[in-house]
Amino acid sequence: MQVLAATRGGKPEQVRGVLRAIDNSINPGTGMFDMRARFENTDEQLWPGQFVSAGVILSTIKGAVLVPAQAVQRGPDGDFVYRVRDDKAEPVQVKVGIPVDDYLVLDSGLTAGDEVVVEGQIRLYPGAPVAPRTPNAKPAGTSS
Repeated sequence: MQVLAATRGGKPEQVRGVLRAIDNSINPGTGMFDMRARFENTDEQLWPGQFVSAGVILSTIKGAVLVPAQAVQRGPDGDFVYRVRDDKAEPVQVKVGIPVDDYLVLDSGLTAGDEVVVEGQIRLYPGAPVAPRTPNAKPAGTSS
């Protein structure tokens, strides 16, 4: 299994490693357990005793469509997003998959490149005019 480690400060890139061992005892008070990973560290980003945030990649979903979590709304027919088509709001039913940080994987409903509304949905209705702005978030994208 792959492991990603990110340092505080320094280079913003994550360092990739490989999970080598998982402790078989779990701390009953915290529910935590120890794991060991090996990092090649060819560019010397990691140092002994350095604090890092690490995560284990359990699986990769090829071709997954991601949208910001705040784009997904709940309606009487289930989850939906407002897709922007020709500067008009178009509600689209979606099937929500797993969360990834501040994003949600959509199992169905959108395709890569679709633009969605992430703010002000309460004022929208089908066909409502919208004035797209470039947000910090990307359009619905495909995972790599």
